[in-house]
Amino acid sequence: MTFEKGVSLLWPDDVTQPAANHNEGYSMADLTLENIIRRLSLDTRYERYVRTVLNSPSHDVRVLEYRQAVIEDLLRSAGLTAGMEKVLHSIVTLERYLNEPQWQESELRKVAWRLSELENYVECIDLLNALFEEAGDNVRSTALCRLRAMVQSIAQDELFSALRTELPHLLAQVRGIKSISIGVNLDGQLRPIEATLLTVNTERFRGDSSSLLSRIFGQNPVREDNEGIGPLHRAKYDNSGLFSAR
Repeated sequence: MTFEKGVSLLWPDDVTQPAANHNEGYSMADLTLENIIRRLSLDTRYERYVRTVLNSPSHDVRVLEYRQAVIEDLLRSAGLTAGMEKVLHSIVTLERYLNEPQWQESELRKVAWRLSELENYVECIDLLNALFEEAGDNVRSTALCRLRAMVQSIAQDELFSALRTELPHLLAQVRGIKSISIGVNLDGQLRPIEATLLTVNTERFRGDSSSLLSRIFGQNPVREDNEGIGPLHRAKYDNSGLFSAR
């Protein structure tokens, strides 16, 4: 799929965005800009960007008219405005998939992560496309008309349509995975030296409170396929997405 570059709702293509001027004569406190920044930011991570925009005021008539046209479109269509807010939350989530991969060198985790990323992308495109169709002639600004054309082009692309069709089946398969079996080779001191993935399963494993030694020396009944020979250790995730057994 080949599409045009992204569309800015703030800056026309033929205008160079100025560098932020952090030495403006007005006071951030006097204008209560910090409160405005917090209100405009969907996430605290975006406060710096919003602050940069507010510290980069433009006096170019073309820029002001460009932005006013976008605002007029949104005022004409309450449904588009409300829907855009929902889309923005999805875009924030999608950006996290792009910037904060958390598969920790696991190919299986990478597949699940990428499929969830694609699911979010498809939902964003479909929602935007539906919003623009509903808005109809209320969309007149150059910025939103270009954005609508780009979204429609993506939504009508054959590869995107194929992705939309195949994705639910792939997600169902991946999300149906409940456990995996791993084979670990040990040295003479029973230290792990090699490991490989053996099976991917649709059932969870169960732990056993019996003594590991009693299992090894055959003092307990034969276990089921999904029953361990020791207690089940649970993972505890920290804020970075890493986990440790406990």
